[in-house]
Amino acid sequence: MENQQTIKEKIIEVIIGQGFHLGDDNLIQSLSNDKSIVRNLHNHYREHILLKEGTFIKETFPILEKYFANGTDIDITKFEPILVLVHSNTIYSKLFKLASLLWSVPVSNGYGRRVRYLVFDKSNGKIVGLFALGDPVFNLNARDNIIGWDYHLKMENLYHVLDLYVAGAVPPYSNLLCGKLISMLAITDQVRKVIWNKYLNSTTNITKKHKIPHVALITTSSALGRSSQYNRINFNNQKLFIKIGETAGWGHFHLSNGVYDLMREYLISIDHPIVKSNRFGQGPNWKIRFIRTALEEVGLSADLLNHGIKRELYFAPLALNYLEYLNGLIDEPNYISYDFDNIINYFKIRWFDNRAFSCPSFRDIKKINYLHDFYNITK
Repeated sequence: MENQQTIKEKIIEVIIGQGFHLGDDNLIQSLSNDKSIVRNLHNHYREHILLKEGTFIKETFPILEKYFANGTDIDITKFEPILVLVHSNTIYSKLFKLASLLWSVPVSNGYGRRVRYLVFDKSNGKIVGLFALGDPVFNLNARDNIIGWDYHLKMENLYHVLDLYVAGAVPPYSNLLCGKLISMLAITDQVRKVIWNKYLNSTTNITKKHKIPHVALITTSSALGRSSQYNRINFNNQKLFIKIGETAGWGHFHLSNGVYDLMREYLISIDHPIVKSNRFGQGPNWKIRFIRTALEEVGLSADLLNHGIKRELYFAPLALNYLEYLNGLIDEPNYISYDFDNIINYFKIRWFDNRAFSCPSFRDIKKINYLHDFYNITK
């Protein structure tokens, strides 16, 4: 196993190689939140993911390529979005994974409870986009301050919050603002009822308690700084996604390009107790603690976890009385009606038709261009 100094140098080398600048204290210096800069900083991580998933892409892309559209495949007058619930080890779970590899910011796998959906255009059988809901992070100050709960209430009622950890459209539908549609569909009554039925008879993983699976609030964050997807989404004169703040710029994506495995091997070699500690769900909190420990063991500051890329935070209340419900003041949420068909009709009138008319260049989009990474891997 390589020594402490060698691992320290490799960590610094990888971070600088991604485009970050380090000061004399070996901490990341402040950077612009310009979307192109943020996207470029994720390139190395994305390349690492594509390399890691090379075998999967070679096996599945030739079969799944038919689900991706050219611009000429879209008939604006026949556009009909439908939801497909994704189950593990199916053709749809493979398509979900493959489509998520298109994102310039690699997609999380989610934690704990998970409900995943693909959205198709029924008129042509092509994929419009995807979204997934999962357990939220425990500590999120912007969310917690608005709800106003204490530690014990949060422990009891965080179960009634889910995080929209991935949501977006794929080309050419992304050019028709369908990212907004995907976000809206994630909070529809149809999806909420699926979550209810899936978890009605289950118990929580940590406390082993049976809880009624009412979801009163959805949280989410932008992928690249300021969000154009969640911004200004209104329905029935109500803002669906409310901006509540922004992240502080902490995370570990910049330490995931093979560096995490290197850290783990080192901690195993010195028999560090964190390797054998409880890692319930392998969630984000545990991984951050693990990386912080490794950084300090090789002589680097744990503040190196501060990459400085801030993301906007949003939440979408599903109930009129969500604050009272999450604070345990009432027993039942008074749900807002987000009917699936009404949402789609509104989206078509408000965004889709106007965009298709004003930006007809979407018809020129060819999948050979936006799927070029997959084609290169499989050729």
